[in-house]
Amino acid sequence: MLLTLWTMPQAANSNLELKLMIEKGEFAPNEPVPVQYMLRNRSAVAQPYPGDVGPNSDWIKFEVGSGALQPYRTGGVACRFIQNRTLAPGEALRAQVLMISNQHSRGRGIGQTALIPFMPFSTAGKYEIEARYPLGSDDPNEALGSNVLQVVVRKANEKERSALGFFDSPDALSLALGGESSGATPSQPRSLEASVESWERFVEAFGDTAYGPYVRLNLARTYMLDQGLKTKRPDLAATHLRAVIASGPKAIVDDALLDLAKAEIAEGQTTEAQDATARLLKDFPNSEFVPEARRISEGLKAGRHTMQDILSN
Repeated sequence: MLLTLWTMPQAANSNLELKLMIEKGEFAPNEPVPVQYMLRNRSAVAQPYPGDVGPNSDWIKFEVGSGALQPYRTGGVACRFIQNRTLAPGEALRAQVLMISNQHSRGRGIGQTALIPFMPFSTAGKYEIEARYPLGSDDPNEALGSNVLQVVVRKANEKERSALGFFDSPDALSLALGGESSGATPSQPRSLEASVESWERFVEAFGDTAYGPYVRLNLARTYMLDQGLKTKRPDLAATHLRAVIASGPKAIVDDALLDLAKAEIAEGQTTEAQDATARLLKDFPNSEFVPEARRISEGLKAGRHTMQDILSN
């Protein structure tokens, strides 16, 4: 069940709402926090909305913190035209951001006296998460405010402490979980192959911890997509994705199902790929990946057996 804690929207446009949701309220230290968000037209008439609501556009502004909230930057700032699109009555746009590490950690905002933590959920305590959606203006008073999520980071148990101790730096932990680097230059840069070998050892030893599914998801995507690897391994990607689907948090199972379909297509297993998209469409009807899953499913039914053929039609 998704958890929410509501505050009143902070914008004059009450026809749109920005809602944040999480599946649980308690996390291990440095466990990724999957925040689902929804922009919905709650009026009876069509409503325009400006900008891009995708998590990598940095258009929706997230803040996290224990006490004072600090900016949480979800991706590179993109240069985009502000375009007005339209939501039909009751229509909603959904997406999710995995809060792992914070690209804003290297800077200070105006009036801030402390650096923003690179790993924002590393210490036990209570945290809050909120977001604002600019409605075509730089004036913060004209932004649409979200509800406020409350998150508890508990103390790590013995195995979780060992899992965190596996990594020699916060950067290494963040990258293994699928986050970004702090920008600090390591004394001995590690090759991608060496990192992958390390992540494989980690999931063998600590795959049953809260961190395991995220490292597996990151491994799968690295095997499928990263150009730094000498050879792509969709077979190994599929193995990790099946583990995430079987025992990972529900918040990333739809991610894993979509990636599994692509890995199976790369392996020539079109029946298994169709099964993965069918499960995604059935079990996650509100997922942001539904349009892509439907396109893959329809492409497979039409006899197209590669992602290039599917996406080019």
